[in-house]
Amino acid sequence: MCYHIRVAKWLITIQEYDTELQHIREVENDLADMLSRNPAGLEDDEIQDLTKPNTISANKIDLKTDKAVLKNLKNLADKQRNDPRLRIIREKAENDPADKHRIEEGVLFRRDRLGASWKAMLPEYLETPIIRFVHTSLGQAGVDKCSWEINQSFHLKNVGRKVRRLIASCDICQRVKHRNRSLDRRKETYAKQTRRVVFY
Repeated sequence: MCYHIRVAKWLITIQEYDTELQHIREVENDLADMLSRNPAGLEDDEIQDLTKPNTISANKIDLKTDKAVLKNLKNLADKQRNDPRLRIIREKAENDPADKHRIEEGVLFRRDRLGASWKAMLPEYLETPIIRFVHTSLGQAGVDKCSWEINQSFHLKNVGRKVRRLIASCDICQRVKHRNRSLDRRKETYAKQTRRVVFY
């Protein structure tokens, strides 16, 4: 069946309902990643059954987020004082108020690149738990969405690299992520790369 025929059938089906379609930017669409993942632990036949027309599957989702991270954020000022790197920055901000850093209610903030907003600075040992918390609370979201969400509240140096590293080590993401290429294309690419070698 051609692609445009499939789209036309969906359009006819959707026209039966009173709907209004709105575009949601990629980084703001939290449910897209959660709903587009392959279901974990299901056989191929069970996955095909879920994708049949007129089949609705609803499950309760336990995100298994670590609530201790939220408790640590309540004492962020104390956590910042215990971090050696932030302690040095804090002392500079207290003695000589710079334009990049400031302290409000005991919490150290840094101005973002555009200078429009102030972001709380995270102690080094809280970086990975925060990234993991955001990744799981967004339903195993990808690098861009996690980085965007973290950047809304916190200043984290090299956030994209750190998020990418955590997602690459996330067991759930590695088990259920979609393949970027089909296996047949990899074989074709490998066959094109091989050269004939003659030994005398």
